[in-house]
Amino acid sequence: MTYFNNNNVPQPVHQLTLSGTATPYGCCGVFDLCGSDDIISLSLANFDPFLDWIGWELTDLCVIEQNFVDRVLPSEETRQGWLADPCEDPNSINWGAVAFRIEDFARLRRQAPTQDVTKNHLRLCERQPRYRLDGSRVTDDLEWNMIMNTQVMLQDLMLMVVNGNSGTAGQFDGLEQLVSVGYTDYKGRRATSMDSTVIDWNNNGLEGGAGITYTDSRGTQAVTATATLPDVIRSAIRTVKFRIKNSGLGMNRLQTGDVAIVCTSEMAEAILDQFTCWSVCEGGQFNEANLNILEARAFRNEISGGSVSANGNTISVEGFVNFHGLSIPVIAYDWGLQDGSYSDIYILTHAVGGRKVMMGQWNDMSQVSVRYSNASKFFVSDGGRTLNWFEDDHTCVAPVTEIQPRLVSWAPWSNVKITNVLANTPGGAITGDPLNTSFFEGGSSFSTAVC
Repeated sequence: MTYFNNNNVPQPVHQLTLSGTATPYGCCGVFDLCGSDDIISLSLANFDPFLDWIGWELTDLCVIEQNFVDRVLPSEETRQGWLADPCEDPNSINWGAVAFRIEDFARLRRQAPTQDVTKNHLRLCERQPRYRLDGSRVTDDLEWNMIMNTQVMLQDLMLMVVNGNSGTAGQFDGLEQLVSVGYTDYKGRRATSMDSTVIDWNNNGLEGGAGITYTDSRGTQAVTATATLPDVIRSAIRTVKFRIKNSGLGMNRLQTGDVAIVCTSEMAEAILDQFTCWSVCEGGQFNEANLNILEARAFRNEISGGSVSANGNTISVEGFVNFHGLSIPVIAYDWGLQDGSYSDIYILTHAVGGRKVMMGQWNDMSQVSVRYSNASKFFVSDGGRTLNWFEDDHTCVAPVTEIQPRLVSWAPWSNVKITNVLANTPGGAITGDPLNTSFFEGGSSFSTAVC
């Protein structure tokens, strides 16, 4: 199909092709009409505790910049601050500054299968329509397709929160980029004071082993092979608390839930087991025999489960560990952290008291439909987070949905990454990513819904 521009020059247009994907409405029903009216999604929950813990906000700012005084110290000439002679000139002082800038957003966009708009309102038979579990009705196939678009985009988002890289067009920096060493500010100046702590566990189990390294702004040092994961986490938490105290944010404002351990569900189970034996087992060594003594079982049950408050949400957690008087929730996140048998662990600070230092942001789409001349093409949902429109070709229609998120971290020095850790629990790891082999075998053992 072609159309002609103002100069009468033919312009090619991509032609939509009708999809054979089955949907709840129209003349091809995806569900047996003898089944329940309720639709339960097995692909993604309605919310994720870790994303809720981070907290997300709408913004209309493309570029945000934060300036830091990263050190205040005596002048290079001398540290001496005292004077023997009251008429003597005082010694000088010095300070350092770095500036960080975040530009633009990621762009996540999905298009649902093309449907015939003349069939959109039809019911296969009297048994339709279908309802969500909360009682609200899925009104037609176009709404259904928009819901599916959003589900898949949330999967994209949940992976990008970990492995996103703003060096790739259309992405934002995720935790792998933000929790790192070697920081420079946007002017290219080295900013050692912003470096995170990165620990390479060298494919060892939680009991430790050879080749583990501990890297921060001071460089890389070897970790003794006898140090267990709780030993190293305790040292990392001590460093985080020290830096918060000296940042001006103030340790006395730090609340339970401001700092969290984020890891896979499998790793969360292993960490709580290891912490139990590190705390109460004879010799502090984890094994099944030690874990099954009465005191250990009681301690393990005591630290399991619970919740914390963050960003006005109640966040369910796997349990709590305590280091240096700080009770730290363990939050399960099964997206992007697993690589075969090994996974990564993050110790993250999202706030100190009421001061946010890590957050997610959405480009506020609510202004698009207001300001664009062809405003009727677009409509906004989810409070401005989601932009929607339809691509059409005669009566063939394909819903398109777009979100533009980014992740912001102003205090990377308060975060820790522990890579290449082996949990080795019964049953192994399972991920929320449906294309990962830890979910569906090879990502291909499920059937596409077709007529």
